[in-house]
Amino acid sequence: MDTQPPLISNQGSGQNDAPSPPAPLEQLPAEVCDACGNLFMPDSNFCRQCGAARKGTAAAAPSLPKGASFVEVTAEAAAPNSSLHLQVLIEIGGRWLWANGLVAIVLLGFKNLKFDYPAGWAWAELCMLLTFLLLLCLQRWSGCYANRAQSAISMACFLALSGVLLLLVSYFAGLQVYVMEAEFVMGLISLSILAGQFLLGVIAGHKYSKRTGDSVLVYLAAAVAFAALVTAWVVDLVAGALSAEQM
Repeated sequence: MDTQPPLISNQGSGQNDAPSPPAPLEQLPAEVCDACGNLFMPDSNFCRQCGAARKGTAAAAPSLPKGASFVEVTAEAAAPNSSLHLQVLIEIGGRWLWANGLVAIVLLGFKNLKFDYPAGWAWAELCMLLTFLLLLCLQRWSGCYANRAQSAISMACFLALSGVLLLLVSYFAGLQVYVMEAEFVMGLISLSILAGQFLLGVIAGHKYSKRTGDSVLVYLAAAVAFAALVTAWVVDLVAGALSAEQM
């Protein structure tokens, strides 16, 4: 009789029950943002730090013709779910505010030649105008960055800087109305632009707030800017009324 080899049973050994481990995935090199150096998330088309578009994506590819309007170019540069109206007002309004500051510097030179200023007063106003232009650059940068990156903290900085700009504009528009009425008219336009930026900034800051701390920071900055806005309009309206009575 032929003998059969003994059967080896694997039951209970656990060798066939455990699934085989998956093959290791190929490690892809992390892609770095050219604008700020931050690492892109694997499934992100925009940088979470600065909002720049990722290379090789549809967002980074230019899709506008050469004759595109300013609003179309601004809309193309804005990140998805960001405030397009705020972006446009920051760009257009920022140019007007910058021109207002430069005109005020030129008018300051004429006023210094025509009127007898107290000692050091002209230099103090020149420093205020230079501070205005510096803060305007910071305000525009923080607003554009906050809108692209959808950052509530940066939007709070934008609102706080807007409050300081409102006070500076109200000084040259209201307290200087007796000297140059042109500054009063330009100041009213600048105050209207800053008021619009403030309103849209509050809406965007509320939208971008993801945590309670972000909301508190945005609302505190909005309260400071709102107090500056009310003060600026009161000063300018009172100065305009007093100027009309003396005419």
